[in-house]
Amino acid sequence: MHTLARDHALPWLGDQARNVRSLPSRAKKRLILFAVGPSNTIGTRVGAIVMLLATAVLAGAGFLAVSSGVDAGGDSSWFMEQLVGFGTSVWSYAIILLLLFAVIRVTQRSRSAQKAAARTGFSEQTCHRLASEAQTADGASTVVVSPADSVDSACDRILSAFETPYSALDINWGDTHVLDDDIVDAAQKSADAADETDLVVDDRANADPSEHARLSRLELASTLNGRDLFWSFAVPAAITTLAGLVLVQFWAALWVYLLIGAAALVVGSAWYVGAHYWRRRRAKSVRSSRQQASYDDIAVLVKKAETDDVTAYYGWVGGTVYADYNELRLAWTLSEVAHAHIEGEPIPPTIQQKFARNLQQYLPNLEGYEEAVEKAEIRDRVIQEVAESPSRRLPKNRLADRVIRRDKDRIGGVGYDPRLVADAYESVVPYALVEEHVDVETPTEGQKSMSVVRLRTEHVTPEAIATDAQFSSLYQPDYAPDFDLPAVDLHAPEASLSD
Repeated sequence: MHTLARDHALPWLGDQARNVRSLPSRAKKRLILFAVGPSNTIGTRVGAIVMLLATAVLAGAGFLAVSSGVDAGGDSSWFMEQLVGFGTSVWSYAIILLLLFAVIRVTQRSRSAQKAAARTGFSEQTCHRLASEAQTADGASTVVVSPADSVDSACDRILSAFETPYSALDINWGDTHVLDDDIVDAAQKSADAADETDLVVDDRANADPSEHARLSRLELASTLNGRDLFWSFAVPAAITTLAGLVLVQFWAALWVYLLIGAAALVVGSAWYVGAHYWRRRRAKSVRSSRQQASYDDIAVLVKKAETDDVTAYYGWVGGTVYADYNELRLAWTLSEVAHAHIEGEPIPPTIQQKFARNLQQYLPNLEGYEEAVEKAEIRDRVIQEVAESPSRRLPKNRLADRVIRRDKDRIGGVGYDPRLVADAYESVVPYALVEEHVDVETPTEGQKSMSVVRLRTEHVTPEAIATDAQFSSLYQPDYAPDFDLPAVDLHAPEASLSD
């Protein structure tokens, strides 16, 4: 038996007294934390505020309705009959199916992690961690990219946010494989025209209220996802509205419809907040340590996830999540995408978007996917795009856009990475495809030279191509594609040709 000595009892009583005195303050802090959320969970913060406001309106309207004895315009007998007969009705089976679906969703992650671990050799903990980190921006650092930045300077700061000593990487920015030269050129022009004071970066911790609000808006723009809003807010709210209409038999007093709308907002917001909460919980449960570094007109949110098997890098910009195991390639990609938003250039699709999706789907073998799936698929698509054209040849300035759009148009497609399309084109010319340079007659500027790509097995004269160009709208020498193809050496080595 343990004896409670005086030396132990008095400190314990003092601790309990201090806990009681601080209870109101701690309760207040917990309430505020629930209402506004942590500083790096802007999406959940908005959902919580909407839920609290809708709950207040719903509670106030309900209290007034009860206290004033207002008739809702319906009979409760129908509801009671449904409630009594619930155990033997089809509703019971619907609820069981719903619960079964929830259980399947929970256990599916465990099965997916087990399969991924067996295929890759990673631990299940690593697979869970990689998937969870891709689903939330919790723990990310914020880098604000402005027109005063060039692509390489923004890339430097993103690498710093990854906590990577980029000076040790021996980077030659001139040799960097870019997504789109137009983005890089436009960013450089904006940076050259900007005042040097525009490059000053303020620490988030010392930002004044107006700067903090501006950063919060930028973070919201980069993390708010339309698909997430639809499935996590709009769908639960719509189901609640439909259920409320069924309960009141669709016809009721006007104020009842207002209550149904408020209830739909409560349920939708609660579901949205809960979804984000559980995503953060999953990420934190498999996270060894939390990154808190922050950097300072578009916000790029970045973070690094270090596991025992691999280090993954994540980024959010423009409502899209990106991921890669190569921090330099991801940093350059995020910088170019951010500048594409700033400069109004077409937003290029990237392999990092598919990497993030793969990680969320417990497919962590990113290198294997890129080499065995994506690159092989793009090479085939480049050749097929030419082979499936009516004349079995295409203008070079149309080919890249058509190949990229082909992936965008299919279910789940985001578009092929222009860098991989350029690599694929270089690998198949002149072995499978051949470029022909022809003069095309334009309505205003006379003849202009352009490149046409044909199958190597198709033998056609330049004169025949020029004739076709006069009757096809595809042949426009001045057409400016979203993405260009590189110039290649049309003379293949003799040894390769003989093989």
